[in-house]
Amino acid sequence: MSMFLKDRFCNGCGATAQETNHFCRSCGFEIADVDSDTDQVIFFPPPGSVSSEAGGPWLLILIVIGILMVVSSIAYPGFGKAREEARKKACYANMRVLLGAVEMYNMDHSVMVNKISDSDAMNNGFLVNEKYLKAPLSHVEISCSYYSIGDLSTDKGRISCVIHGTVEE
Repeated sequence: MSMFLKDRFCNGCGATAQETNHFCRSCGFEIADVDSDTDQVIFFPPPGSVSSEAGGPWLLILIVIGILMVVSSIAYPGFGKAREEARKKACYANMRVLLGAVEMYNMDHSVMVNKISDSDAMNNGFLVNEKYLKAPLSHVEISCSYYSIGDLSTDKGRISCVIHGTVEE
């Protein structure tokens, strides 16, 4: 089908334009052509519109989502490691608090505690009942359990966790 241009007019305001103009002088939109055989308007979308670019903003959104997915897949293992380190440090802090409570108890009593178990720091333990611990210790992980290594009444005693080991390790 041959295309003979009959009239040219603006997509935005409808004003007619000269054959040499590509943009409307009054509104700035691109000029559309009319096919003389079919009297159909051949629209050329204005620059920067969605249909004039390959994919428009959807392509940009998909690219951004793809980049975020790649970055999150790289960073996710680091988040797991940081969470594990935080739990380990919280467990070490519990062990230090427990050791401090045992030392205060030993300073106040003539019969010293040389061993400790997990139940001594929990709800009905003697350290909680005698107010050497303000509140029962809560385990950082379900399988955490505290126990003593060596004699706690001397400098050689240590407190350890089943999962995280001792603070010194």
